[in-house]
Amino acid sequence: RKDIVLGLYIESEDNEDLFNLSLTESMVLTVSQNRFLLNPLGKKFGYLNMWLSEEEETEAYGITANGESTMCIQSQPCAFRYNSSTGTFTCGTHGAIFVPSLLKENSKLWKNIMNGLKMY
Repeated sequence: RKDIVLGLYIESEDNEDLFNLSLTESMVLTVSQNRFLLNPLGKKFGYLNMWLSEEEETEAYGITANGESTMCIQSQPCAFRYNSSTGTFTCGTHGAIFVPSLLKENSKLWKNIMNGLKMY
């Protein structure tokens, strides 16, 4: 089986230091990186990389306005940004909406992404 990794760019909505961690929190962060890897980019921004299960991999795609699906692959990576008017994430590369952000609680992948973000 090959490893499948999902990378997400994240931004904190408040002005607090998102990555100002105590020693204990840093230890938990290190242990958790077998599933999630956080790369902070300053106080409010970062990338959350996530090793996907085979089941989660099937959910990692976008859908365009005309209903075509597009896989989020390294050769043409998706770069999803949050659209506050629709509550979804849209890819500038493909003009697609990240399907798990549409399905929300009906998506195992979306629930796991949210759980990963809660750790940080």
